[in-house]
Amino acid sequence: MELDGKSLADLRASRPNKGTIRFASMACHRNVEMGPKDDCESWFYLILDITIPGGLLWKSKNEKDDVLKVKEQMRAEKRDAALGGVPRKEELSKMLDYIDSLKYHDHVDYDFIYKLSEQGAKSAGGDTKDPYDWEKSVETFCYHNCKGAVIPEP
Repeated sequence: MELDGKSLADLRASRPNKGTIRFASMACHRNVEMGPKDDCESWFYLILDITIPGGLLWKSKNEKDDVLKVKEQMRAEKRDAALGGVPRKEELSKMLDYIDSLKYHDHVDYDFIYKLSEQGAKSAGGDTKDPYDWEKSVETFCYHNCKGAVIPEP
């Protein structure tokens, strides 16, 4: 594909990356063309950030290269530290291995990722069908304060 005599790759090379380095895929750090696997990698970092007590290992880093280095280390010697105090590290570790095994053009098996998420939640005593914490708060608030409001059954 071309535009004004330039290839798509040339056009993209001239654009700066946008977004936060905290959740950026390693391909983004390296200025390499990104695909669906990179979306999954970014999502994985987000899940780690909201799941792990204390957040991501690189949360205090601000430089792109420093963050990339810690992301590379979490795939080897710092994997246990990166997964923190999460009760079900096995599922998260398998998920990371799967995402890392994907190449740019590969089809992502979202069912596999979802099943690992579900297994991890169930093994840790949770349920992916449970309401989020903030949904529980709204239900409790409305139960006590919303006179005449009809609260749907979960």
